[in-house]
Amino acid sequence: MACVNNSLLMKEENRLKILSLVREKEQSRADIARSTGLSRAAVTLIVDALIKDGLIVEGESVRTGVGRRPTKLEVCPDAYVAIGIDLSRIGCNVSYINFASKTVMEDSIPFMTDADSTISAVCDSINHALETKFSDKRILGVGVCCPGPIDSQNGVILNPPGLEMFHGFGVKQAIESRIDLRVLLEKDTNALAVCEKNIRKTDEDIVYLLADHGIGCGVIKDSKLLCSKGGMGCEIGHVTLKYDGERCRCGNVGCAELYASIPAILDKANKETAKKFDFSTFIELVNGGDHKAKRIMVDYESILSAVCVGAVNLFEPDVIVLGGQLKQAEKLLSESIEQKLLGATLSCGHRKVRVLGSVLGENARAYSAAELVIERYLIGGQ
Repeated sequence: MACVNNSLLMKEENRLKILSLVREKEQSRADIARSTGLSRAAVTLIVDALIKDGLIVEGESVRTGVGRRPTKLEVCPDAYVAIGIDLSRIGCNVSYINFASKTVMEDSIPFMTDADSTISAVCDSINHALETKFSDKRILGVGVCCPGPIDSQNGVILNPPGLEMFHGFGVKQAIESRIDLRVLLEKDTNALAVCEKNIRKTDEDIVYLLADHGIGCGVIKDSKLLCSKGGMGCEIGHVTLKYDGERCRCGNVGCAELYASIPAILDKANKETAKKFDFSTFIELVNGGDHKAKRIMVDYESILSAVCVGAVNLFEPDVIVLGGQLKQAEKLLSESIEQKLLGATLSCGHRKVRVLGSVLGENARAYSAAELVIERYLIGGQ
């Protein structure tokens, strides 16, 4: 019996491995055999089963110059739909993506009077979409992302600032009781990091740095998400930058988010200019040569560089990705941070860490939550 179970497990692992390879980029059967080490006969059997199940399709034959033209395989976009929910501090966004990671529908739901009624409204919207738009589709599941801290194992939102309505709320159970689908809860920075890796189609180690309301990061090591069992960890926003600094909401003093978050830089800019503006306007002032804005940006770059130095020493990434509103300042920050990293990290002089703006677009969190559902399916068939 053990041998049978092991054989079935190996077969499923190979099936998901091939499906993942084809989803990453078009592959021929010969390409798959070379990548996996499986025999051509084994690859053919698995591929034929995947085609029969409607998960992959055969594309056009490719001219190679000699011999039989290999046929490229690609995933069938309509094979599955995954649903992502972003619980932000201003409301809920829902994204529906197909198996090729293309957005097929989006929706927004405002907050209600409490967490349960809000999730009820979100589930009503999803159930309506499933009945009217996706009744003939296979649904992989629902991903939920929100700021941390969370308990991802038990599907509970703990106590993220700005989301007091949801403190201690079992969002996984609340959704699964209303929708007959598997639900995953993940911290927003973790979901964004996974999505960034998938969209870039890279096997590089990544630190995805998000500096919006606070500051946080998601870490990809060896193509896998790095996180603790409970879904916390990697809380770089609560690493002390100033031991005698201000008291943070977490109870610590001098936390990075007190000085390196978007609200921190805007608060400083608003006080020094006696004006109130958003981050986009601030960047416009810097690019336009405003002296006060430029000086504030230089100070901010130094603070953010210190955070990045800590991230490199802790996680040794190949790339630091500036996510959220930070990507608006990519041209202002990337080169200077890279130079600081060359001179201040333990690996200085041996390797260069690139600093890049995120490639994710609008509604990135909800999209990433849906992408995470597909990612979890492909790595474990869960």
